[in-house]
Amino acid sequence: MAGDTTRVAGRLVLVGIGLVLGLGMAELLLRLFPSMMPAAAREWTALYPEADGETEEEGRGTSLKLMIEHPELRYLPASQVSVIEHSEYTFTLDTSHLVFGEVGFRDDGIDGQPYAVAVGDSFVMGWGVELEETWVELLEARTGRDIANMGVMGSGTRKETSVLTTYGLTLQPELVLYGFFPNDVEDQAWQIEVVEAGATEDPLGLLQEQMEQQHPFYRIRSFLSHNSYLYRLLGYLYYASQGEVCTYRDGQLNYTFDIAGWRRRLDFDDPSIAEAMEAVLQDLEEAYRATQESGAEFVLLIFPAKEQIYLDIITQHCAHSLPPDQFDPLMQRLDSFCQSEGIRCVDLGEAMLAAGAATRQIYYSMDGHWNAEGNRLAADLIYEYLEESGLLSE
Repeated sequence: MAGDTTRVAGRLVLVGIGLVLGLGMAELLLRLFPSMMPAAAREWTALYPEADGETEEEGRGTSLKLMIEHPELRYLPASQVSVIEHSEYTFTLDTSHLVFGEVGFRDDGIDGQPYAVAVGDSFVMGWGVELEETWVELLEARTGRDIANMGVMGSGTRKETSVLTTYGLTLQPELVLYGFFPNDVEDQAWQIEVVEAGATEDPLGLLQEQMEQQHPFYRIRSFLSHNSYLYRLLGYLYYASQGEVCTYRDGQLNYTFDIAGWRRRLDFDDPSIAEAMEAVLQDLEEAYRATQESGAEFVLLIFPAKEQIYLDIITQHCAHSLPPDQFDPLMQRLDSFCQSEGIRCVDLGEAMLAAGAATRQIYYSMDGHWNAEGNRLAADLIYEYLEESGLLSE
């Protein structure tokens, strides 16, 4: 009996050694030949906010670490120069030229009273491209008139409206360009959580606490995802099989789509999302009223998500697709709001589709932001709208 036990134990040890060696060889091969992995798999990281990664939670954590404490949650510190490195882009984030006390914005500076101020999230800031490639700078060059870029990443409408009323309108612009992106609703929901939890001075701590509650063994998963190519590959394949992501490649387009993320962000059956949507509309109304009182014109720019522009591709080619009406409830609420309030609203998604954006690479492959071409297209379409609306007249 003792001999049998010894043999079984020996075999188990050999199996264990073989498994470790096999996993080690697989890891070595993936490191030597990373092209064996899908690009999205190479970037796959666990949900944990301590490192620069691709998931929304990590992006939120990275953004928070760049920012300073402030009564309206957080802003970028003044006179900071940071080089943001990502597998798809590298750009400089410089807040040295548009400064309000300890708070700074990514702009090349203004010369007196600007023609316009642009407020919004990272799509206004121009995340992923150099300053001169952002749609705000391109629009400024096209109009020949000064536009102050006051975009703040990961903000939500509460902070965007605060930026406008606290800083933007003090510049006495003729025009306010207010950028809205569909994930502003979820950002708003999270900011409500931060306020209700009394965590405005430590939102990163709240985020880490949420990670502990939502993701078992998150520290182990984070370590493996940042140190093991094999873990990244297996994690990517698992989440892709669950409908979390979808990769599409052809001769012109190279995209990874976030399927589950947009189902969650626009789930208006979720009480927190429904509450956040009402708060968003209240913020937009406050921004509009404040702009009116200042004597400036107000234009709401509705930026499309990558998944909106390429929804037909997702429907036709992804195993787990978004419903064709996934974005409709949000767009209908915004349209109804704009009509009832008499607000100028520009659906850039509709305009981009009319301009043939569905056949062009205007976003980064994995990151959800516009690349340089997307910023150029946005600048052209916004310029056309302002010109047709008579808002460029002296």
